Amino acid sequence: MSSQSRLSTQLRIPPELIAEIVAYNADDIPALHAMSLVSKAMRSFTIEHLFAAIHFICEQDITWWGAMVQRTPRLQHIVKRVKFSDPSADEIRRHRHVRYLSEAVVPPKIPIMPNVSIVEWESDTHTMDNSMAIAYMSLFPNSTELRLSGMHFHLAGKFGSGFDQLARFLCGRKLRVLSFCSTHVWDEPNEEDLTFDLTSLEELRVVGCSPDFFDNTEFVSQLVEASRPAALKSLTFAWRFGLGASIAPCSLQTMENILLIANPCLVNLSLIWDLYVWGE
Repeated sequence: MSSQSRLSTQLRIPPELIAEIVAYNADDIPALHAMSLVSKAMRSFTIEHLFAAIHFICEQDITWWGAMVQRTPRLQHIVKRVKFSDPSADEIRRHRHVRYLSEAVVPPKIPIMPNVSIVEWESDTHTMDNSMAIAYMSLFPNSTELRLSGMHFHLAGKFGSGFDQLARFLCGRKLRVLSFCSTHVWDEPNEEDLTFDLTSLEELRVVGCSPDFFDNTEFVSQLVEASRPAALKSLTFAWRFGLGASIAPCSLQTMENILLIANPCLVNLSLIWDLYVWGE
């Protein structure tokens, strides 16, 4: 064995130590990028953190992700958290040909991500395409936490309703955490809409911050009443409203209805009112 080979053997870092070094820098993306270029062994550990959470803001992101998974199939099993959101104004300015997520292929043409536990849908403009979003939820069959922010579930047509759209979001998964932020559901539920199962739900968060809309939290009460989660331990109601707003920040009747159902197991209740002055 040459002296160079012996030196290389002596300097080889044990995999356990590499894992510790990478984990220590898990929140430092530039450091992870740099380490991924050191060696194949280092890259194998860094991608576990680099791709633990991914964020789609346009149709191109989904296309690029599909190409990446085709080259490195392992990636689809690494992802633990996924977020979908509208592109920002700055991103639209920088990229002239941004195609919104509503233009994504349906049904999705990318592999499922079986280890994703948290899924977020966020729409600042309240224009996220619900049909596309519902179709893409099939990529995360084992998700246990769903966060909806700025989503509007409108009348879906002659034989559908906004509540039906929401029910299809919830259907087919055992959610432990469910969060609604400035999310609105139009129309009343029909019996055929009640196809979801929230019996495993442990935490429910209802957050609002738009005084321009009348209170629309009654649908949360309807969800809870329809499924009666037996394991609900944490319940949060939070609202941000302006001085002089003509509407109540949240329906007290809605909160009372949910508390009556969740009372046996509830151990944490948070009521948060945030008053602010317009223009601040």
